[in-house]
Amino acid sequence: MSWNVRGLGNPDKCVTVKDAILNAKPSIICLQETKLSDIISFKAKTFLPPALASSYTFVPSVGSRGGLCTAWDSSAFTSTNDEQRLYTQTVTFHSTISDITLTITNVYAPSDHCHTPAFLSELSEIADSISGPWVLIGDFNLIRTRDDKNNNNFNRALADSFNDTIHALAISEFHLSNRLYTWTNLQPTPILARLDRAFANLEHCHNFPDSTLYCLPRPTSDHTPLMLSMSTTIPKTNIFRFERSWLHNNTLMPSILPVWINAPRCLDMAGQLAVSIKSTRLAAKAWNRRNRAPPSLIPNCKFIIQLFDSFEEERNLSCHEFQVRKLCQDRLAWALKERATYWKQRSKHKAIRECDENTAFHHTQATMRRRNNNIRLIEVDGVQITNHEGKVNALTNYFKEIIGQPGTSTFQFNVHDLFSESPRPSDSLIDRFTESEAKEALFSMNCNSAPGPDGFGPAFYRAAWNTVKSDVMNFLNAFHGGQVDLDRINRSYMVLILKKPGVCSVDAFRPIALQNCSVKILAKILTRRLQRQIHDLIDLNQTGFIRGRSISEGFVYATELVQLCHKRKLPTLVLKLDFAKAFDTVNWLGLHCVLQARGFSVRWINWISEILSSSKSAVIVNGCPGNWIDCKRGLRQGDPLSPYLFLLVAETLQKMIQQAADIILHPVDNLQPAAVLQREGFPQTYLGLPLSIHKLSLTSFTPYICKADRYLASWQASLLNTMGRVVLVNSVLDSQLNYLMSALALPPGVIKQVDKQRRVFMWGGNQEMSVAQCLVAWKKVCTAKDHGGLGTKDLGAQNICLLLKLIHRLHTATSSAWASWVRQRACLATLQGDLHGQHWEVLWSLLPLYQAITTVDLGNGSSTSFWFDVWCGEDALADRFPTLLSHCTLKDATVAAAVASQLIGAFVLRLSPQANNELLAVREIIDNTTLSTCNDKRLSPFCLGLGKLDTSGIYRLIKSQSSSRDEASTFI
Repeated sequence: MSWNVRGLGNPDKCVTVKDAILNAKPSIICLQETKLSDIISFKAKTFLPPALASSYTFVPSVGSRGGLCTAWDSSAFTSTNDEQRLYTQTVTFHSTISDITLTITNVYAPSDHCHTPAFLSELSEIADSISGPWVLIGDFNLIRTRDDKNNNNFNRALADSFNDTIHALAISEFHLSNRLYTWTNLQPTPILARLDRAFANLEHCHNFPDSTLYCLPRPTSDHTPLMLSMSTTIPKTNIFRFERSWLHNNTLMPSILPVWINAPRCLDMAGQLAVSIKSTRLAAKAWNRRNRAPPSLIPNCKFIIQLFDSFEEERNLSCHEFQVRKLCQDRLAWALKERATYWKQRSKHKAIRECDENTAFHHTQATMRRRNNNIRLIEVDGVQITNHEGKVNALTNYFKEIIGQPGTSTFQFNVHDLFSESPRPSDSLIDRFTESEAKEALFSMNCNSAPGPDGFGPAFYRAAWNTVKSDVMNFLNAFHGGQVDLDRINRSYMVLILKKPGVCSVDAFRPIALQNCSVKILAKILTRRLQRQIHDLIDLNQTGFIRGRSISEGFVYATELVQLCHKRKLPTLVLKLDFAKAFDTVNWLGLHCVLQARGFSVRWINWISEILSSSKSAVIVNGCPGNWIDCKRGLRQGDPLSPYLFLLVAETLQKMIQQAADIILHPVDNLQPAAVLQREGFPQTYLGLPLSIHKLSLTSFTPYICKADRYLASWQASLLNTMGRVVLVNSVLDSQLNYLMSALALPPGVIKQVDKQRRVFMWGGNQEMSVAQCLVAWKKVCTAKDHGGLGTKDLGAQNICLLLKLIHRLHTATSSAWASWVRQRACLATLQGDLHGQHWEVLWSLLPLYQAITTVDLGNGSSTSFWFDVWCGEDALADRFPTLLSHCTLKDATVAAAVASQLIGAFVLRLSPQANNELLAVREIIDNTTLSTCNDKRLSPFCLGLGKLDTSGIYRLIKSQSSSRDEASTFI
């Protein structure tokens, strides 16, 4: 337990503190700001419980400032080292009942930030002397991000210094499970901040994997007490899960597949699957009991190999010794591969490959994920529930009220009228299921994904496909004919993901469904069929989930709209709507009406109804499931079919807005507060990006910089080699920044800060590391491998490539609302027109590069630049006739305009002889040019179809222009 008590001079306050400690029952207590210059035994007994009052150590206060006290239960721990410094107290503990050793540093940082550098330097000095598990806990008087405070008073320099020290120490922060802030100034309009924290090193993470940090009630002081619970073991659940690591053992499949084949036969094909899965599950459990490797297998194999290697230095090994060593080597290789697969599956980190040298990384990543996802407590009506049964019941009852109640339809209109002229889906949706469809659906799933309630995930089905495919196809064919009862297999676990840190109410979680793989194969097949037709069924303004559309276009569209309105000084109301519990509250009756109105066949509608009505879900809390909930409404998040069904439902609102004929918006001088509306300004987060009417400042990008920083934690760098760090650096760029860069041009300051983080992560230093500490110049690091670099992505070049996709969409996309809107307001040949704002200026500046990588198959010539596009020959006319271009007054002319006007009056009065010669050649080209009524078509070696551009190819082209091939790269 850690607590800044803000003084222990008052006897009444000491009683309050002692009572709070008694209720918490900690084994170790760290108190800050005691304001005591001396703590005698009598005084200690006034604020410490009897179990802690006899074993304590303290750092005296300086006058009425500071003071630390660390106390422990002598029956549980003994102290072997006590190091006292100006701002910290470090004590090493040994368990009295085991060989556990733990070092705890009690921290009280200076509130005067002119002393912060000395405090951070002190932490670095302590780290040099630490060995074994280490915890830093206390009042750090610093914040790390803007989210750590409830106002905008944020000192970026102090936060950077604090984060730099954390990176340099390679420590990770404990996730605070039930609060956002730990300090308040106790005013009617309070200032809140998170000043109290806890950190741990990697050794602690490995030795105490089941550790959680949470806040206790605050009976006094302006700081909230923290409680850190630590356990050396992770509780095991009784849920069966087929481990992908088992597949490395050649005895597994021969042991369990015959059981599947010989399972009792059932008339119902879903029941047959259920019986086969149950029998196979029992066989897999029995096999695992017989073949489970002992924990000492790996060290024992290493010892035997080393022993025989030492014998071999003195004499030749006997035949039996040689065979034993070979057997141990094979067994060790298998055990290491199995362990690597086991932790890779749990870490959920796709970028870092599965191998023994990365096992420690995946192990730590899995521990961190479990620690962050652990549900320590649940708050219901102001009451905090900590026991497991209470948490499960609270969450089950909450979701039962949401998805276990049918709800009522509130339609006040005829849905069929809304879609009377809309396209209808084709009957190919209800074609017979084929084996190739089922196999493609299965093999498109992530083999590391978690299994459903039956315990068998995609990894098993893929490995056993030749055996199980007949039962799977029988099930699919029976479902097609409406002759299957899904009730026995259509079940899912709901894994709860916290939406916002520090919130512990029952509605603070997002439920993700883990389906049985057999049902997921069916859902995948239906999804793939619907994906081929959803493009024609959903309005162009909906860009999410639909192939060929880009969600970033929705943001770009909104940006250019608001910037245009601002430029014109038009009174504009921007209304942002959000669906509350969108997937969970979809009414099935409403969905049924929408599907009928959209023209889906009766068989398809019955299929969807059968899948939904037969579903059951159970909430999983810390690995243990609750009671089954009969689903009566909602769409399961995690089901591949759910997003597309939701789009069909949401399309109803889109149609209502489009067809509303009597909406008149009157200007309002004074907007009054509304119950469900909040009035906010710009920049405003929209689709996860900062929407603004002005040029974005560096501050607007701070959340994205911090997010990238969190994914490049220093402890990760310590567990990876250089190439592993390169992979992780690029994966963070792909997963965290590519979406941002596909819509916005990053300012140089943002690129500089992110590159600084990436450079530090690459070379394992701190933010103030000198150039001499970097083994290779950053520019060289960002060079391709075949040019002597390490292949790290260049942020500036990557940003350019992603923004080029927007220009390409303007020329090629046929299903883009943004592109259609732009074409009405700007000339595509020059990007000039009735569009304004910083975002459009960025696209305009990239037009020459786009023209250089594309050619034009000429149609009507209206979107092709006469001078700068490559439409006649292999080069642009501007490059072929530079002298004539210098005399031209219509450099922005399109091909259509040039052909129509013959360029008469397009040049200065006096042409040079060279210009005259070039003019004759140009007019000959114009005379030989024939236009059609078709649109111009853009061609490029970087085109991928569907309006897509190969940005990786363009990136390589840009980088190759700035570097030359390095012969030594082949050796490297």
